[in-house]
Amino acid sequence: MRRVSQVVLILFVSALLFLVIAFLPAHIPELRHFEDDERLRVTAVPLWINGNAGFADYPGSGNETHPYIIADLLINGISGLYCIRITHTNVFFVVQNCTLTNASAGLDLVNITHGMIYNNTISHQMIGIRLDTSLNNTITECIIKYNYFGVHLSHADNNTLLGNTIIYNGLPRYAEDLPESGVYLSGSHNNTIESNNISYNGLYGLKFSLSHDNTIKKNTLHCNGDGAWSETFCTGNSFTGNDVVDCKAIRGFQWFIVSGALLLLSSIYGIRRKVAS
Repeated sequence: MRRVSQVVLILFVSALLFLVIAFLPAHIPELRHFEDDERLRVTAVPLWINGNAGFADYPGSGNETHPYIIADLLINGISGLYCIRITHTNVFFVVQNCTLTNASAGLDLVNITHGMIYNNTISHQMIGIRLDTSLNNTITECIIKYNYFGVHLSHADNNTLLGNTIIYNGLPRYAEDLPESGVYLSGSHNNTIESNNISYNGLYGLKFSLSHDNTIKKNTLHCNGDGAWSETFCTGNSFTGNDVVDCKAIRGFQWFIVSGALLLLSSIYGIRRKVAS
């Protein structure tokens, strides 16, 4: 009878271990080094548009119905300052379907309005997208990954981040690096961050400093290093309907279950921990 009870108990513990392992969160990989991809060395050079006149060579009229369009570029920044920089403009423009990699900033946007950043892939930058002193811009359906900062808004108000995938940013590459966040707002107000997947980033999914009255809703925030978000000297930020998973808490619970199961098994079989001398 005692033998049957032991077998039943072992089967129960084994099933429990299986369930725990099956629901382990996805592994967060180390940040990869910049890739030497042949495709990223046969296309446009980094470009800087300074002022409305800088759009003269691009299709469009710069109004709401016919914005200027920058599209289908593949740019390796070759460790320079930017892949695309746009400064001091107030016309309507779209940057779409571009792949940007290997610079200090993939998209460096300073003192602009009416920009639409749509369906771009931005990776391996110090900052994926920097939006500085800018109003009424939209970043949507972009993939922003493997950057030190994913998106940084500095003194940028009334902008929208909608439906982006912002993952694996802020993961230290070297021992002296500190982790950073997927989205960082500093001195930025009345922005909307909605329906993005902001997950597996090194520090927080979202970090706010001196930023007020922002709306954060319907985002997926899974397995960010120190939590879904952090606020420092902020007021009035609204968080509603976000899907948050804290993988540290999950792993802690799982380890509690696994440890208990192993302890139970060791008591059955008389297993003892070997201590190194």
